[in-house]
Amino acid sequence: MTPQEYLVQAVNDNSALSLILTDLFDKDDVRQDYLARQLAHNSDRLQRALAAWQKELSEEAPS
Repeated sequence: MTPQEYLVQAVNDNSALSLILTDLFDKDDVRQDYLARQLAHNSDRLQRALAAWQKELSEEAPS
């Protein structure tokens, strides 16, 4: 796998894990709610980083 493919896989895995954990957590537990929000935030950051990298790669590609 290329580094970009590994990053795509990491984003996909993190997104799936975020959805699973958010569903499992009891929203009345403040600590679990905090962890779920942190995981979702991290997933968003990974997705933005991947999008930025893909844009950079497409701009560098010869036309």
